[in-house]
Amino acid sequence: EEMKSWVTQAEDTGLTGTVPFVIHRICDDNCDTYSTTQAILEQFMDWLIARGTPIKTLAVALTPPAT
Repeated sequence: EEMKSWVTQAEDTGLTGTVPFVIHRICDDNCDTYSTTQAILEQFMDWLIARGTPIKTLAVALTPPAT
């Protein structure tokens, strides 16, 4: 729910841009700040896909469009 709120808060600003998520590790338990479980990641990704939110790696998101 926290990750979803970051996306909707960014959308509510009316600006376009990137909301980076840093996930260092997929864990089963004892997750730290930069880790998440497989189930939570899948639920979040499914939510993004269902609402049509673009998903990109940071490298792709920061690459300027070809001219």
